[in-house]
Amino acid sequence: MNKQDALIEVKRLVRANRFVLVKRRSSKSMAVTTALAKLIVSKLAITDFVKHEVDRDCPDGYVWIFKTEFGEIYYLKFKFESTIGVKFISFHVSN
Repeated sequence: MNKQDALIEVKRLVRANRFVLVKRRSSKSMAVTTALAKLIVSKLAITDFVKHEVDRDCPDGYVWIFKTEFGEIYYLKFKFESTIGVKFISFHVSN
């Protein structure tokens, strides 16, 4: 999957409510609300793409990283999972 396909797919899955936000351990990195996540993802552009890398938990998969500005800079790190759709490992204001 290339970055353009990943962007299209994450938008499609989030629009269909097929995503989860992982709860953050650190109170300094509070995750966004579901409504805000949907809004931010809908505004993502290819220029927000940072990189993709091999998923440590699943060597056959990748995690995708985007940074975007929506009032503040938001950091998004996610992976695609067949049962869930999109799992946002990180989705918070960038520190």
